[in-house]
Amino acid sequence: MKKTALLSCCLMYLAFGIAKNVTKDKSIFLEKTFLENVIDQPILFLFLKITEQENALPTIELERVLRKKGKVKGDFSKKTTLLQAQNLVVSFYDEAGELLKKTQIENPLAEKIEGLNHDNEYEWTTIERSSNSFMVRTQDAENLFLVKIEKIQSDGSLVLLTRINLKNN
Repeated sequence: MKKTALLSCCLMYLAFGIAKNVTKDKSIFLEKTFLENVIDQPILFLFLKITEQENALPTIELERVLRKKGKVKGDFSKKTTLLQAQNLVVSFYDEAGELLKKTQIENPLAEKIEGLNHDNEYEWTTIERSSNSFMVRTQDAENLFLVKIEKIQSDGSLVLLTRINLKNN
């Protein structure tokens, strides 16, 4: 029984980041240090819609801006050093025009899904769409002012698709 209780306490500490503290009267209380630290920082979510235009650049419209407490646990975007044609480069700027962060996201009009082929084996398939919604997220900061979204051309050059002023949203 004591081993089970000790094991349970250890698992709670590891799983939830809970630290034990002992007061002067030797009573024990629990403090959720890990969870409080994660929840203190806001995350900025940009919900966008991209629409392909015939013989023109695609248009991007901002559908919604959401700020939630939390912390981005990892940067799941591709590095911008290896630019791939048709992908988007999302750049975040402060009010002085200084670049804060730049990230590359895969072309949201080319949606990749996994499914079974004719031989009942799993494979990835790309579905070309004329319109699609997508989301960009980053750790929010008070100095985030402007977001630029650019499309990577086949020659590696960037073409501006939209600018979003975050102070108005």
